[in-house]
Amino acid sequence: MKSFLRALATLRHIFIVGALNGFIIGLSWSIVVGLFSLDQIFNGTELSLSLTIPGLTALLVWRALKIRLWILVSVAYLTLLIPLLGMSIGGANILQMSIAGCLGGFFWSLPFILYYLVRWKIQGKASEFLQNAGRIRASQSTDLPG
Repeated sequence: MKSFLRALATLRHIFIVGALNGFIIGLSWSIVVGLFSLDQIFNGTELSLSLTIPGLTALLVWRALKIRLWILVSVAYLTLLIPLLGMSIGGANILQMSIAGCLGGFFWSLPFILYYLVRWKIQGKASEFLQNAGRIRASQSTDLPG
């Protein structure tokens, strides 16, 4: 049990980055949707433009914090789909959307944490595997994202 808790503590960077990604998505997406709907009309073009926000946010966080892009994009669009889209239909404000994005990003990071924990346990890898889990190696930082 103690090694499991230590492994979870080692993977905290994925939790933190997921929550940060969700917070930025909640904040920026609610601002963009609010700006697009000032005329009380939110059409398909505005919707498709607002759906690029999670992808752009994932790219921004990927460049800044060097976490794998596929993890960030998955967390970003799942966070948009489940907590944020439903709350925006209900008329939530920017603060509520930001907090929900943070919680959603934290929640959607859990499957990736479990993936790395199971892989660590099954393959019997060293603790350095958990420290580098989800991160881009220095040789990959200039290559294609992912």
